[in-house]
Amino acid sequence: MWSMSTPVLNRLDRYFLAAALRPLTSALAVILLALLMERLLRLFRLVAGGGGPLDLVGWMALNLVPHYLGLAIPAALFFAVHAVMGRMDADSELDAVRSAGVPLSRSCRAFLVLALGLMTLTMTVVGWLQPLGRYEYRALAHAVSQEVWDGTLPPRTLVRAGDGLLISAERVEGGGRRLERVLVRQTEAGGEQVVTTARSGRMVMAEDRVHMRIQLEDGEQLRLSGSGDTRVIGFTGLTDVVAVRVVPEPFRPRGAEERELTLPELADGLAGRLETGIPRQGLAAEFHARLVRVASLPFLPMLAVGLGIGAKRTPRGLAPVAGGLVLFLYHHALLTGESLAQTGRADPVAALWGLFVLFAALNLLLYLLLDRGPAPVLAWRRR
Repeated sequence: MWSMSTPVLNRLDRYFLAAALRPLTSALAVILLALLMERLLRLFRLVAGGGGPLDLVGWMALNLVPHYLGLAIPAALFFAVHAVMGRMDADSELDAVRSAGVPLSRSCRAFLVLALGLMTLTMTVVGWLQPLGRYEYRALAHAVSQEVWDGTLPPRTLVRAGDGLLISAERVEGGGRRLERVLVRQTEAGGEQVVTTARSGRMVMAEDRVHMRIQLEDGEQLRLSGSGDTRVIGFTGLTDVVAVRVVPEPFRPRGAEERELTLPELADGLAGRLETGIPRQGLAAEFHARLVRVASLPFLPMLAVGLGIGAKRTPRGLAPVAGGLVLFLYHHALLTGESLAQTGRADPVAALWGLFVLFAALNLLLYLLLDRGPAPVLAWRRR
């Protein structure tokens, strides 16, 4: 018989925890992988189109993991607890627990401890890893979109060295700096096509250490305007033809929007201790939205236990679908409340914490009704 003197986590609690850890890990891995797969395909197209190295896809995906982890943890926790309770109910293990005098509400305590542990992880993810990862992802995407040439020119190869600029050389010596039989084709801002050929040339770093200067000698330059007019210019001495940017432009500093700020930075911005240039309602909406998502975790096991216990008496698969629908609606309700708060059409505390109170009240009601009947929710018999 269970009593108030029973330890917070006894042998039965440890059994419930051990039973939940394996499905939790599996569900977390599956959900995270599923969320990343679609984005990986887009990343491959982005990097391939920008001419960047394919290993950059891995780095960009790594910076996206915190974002998707914040979505995967609540879903994995719900489905893991639901699976454990559904299996135990189907195997009559919960009947044995109840016959020993342990109320179902007491059996849920182990999952609440698990949720509290995941709260710490989620706080770290949404408070620090997500904003930092989001900024690093955008910085990498910025570097890929610039299509910056790395300054290497293989012989007898047509190389795209920038937007509208093609370079080729029959021979390349001196570590890529001395060129022979060179072709340079470029499209200028007004649409004029310029084709330059030369017997020899060289590439030197410009004084700003950002651009590579291409200097040619003993050659001709053909200019074709948009109207069809052509001009041919000959030259013999060493002549600068074009300066190519080989160092990408630095990405903007972090903090241009509220989603790139850590939780302490959001708090400092709201208190006026940090100048962000972001409207106060945007800071408040982001700050409260993150806290609401963290605070919602302990109530997910209550929902999962309430639905899982009725699994034996419900149509197969109905309970997880109902729970997934609740989580989906709650997630998008929070997004809507956050959008309204950012635009100033709703108070962030009322919009976000009001939704949290409704969600928590629903799950707490299920938790309190666990021992009031054979199946508190979804107790529909198969026809």
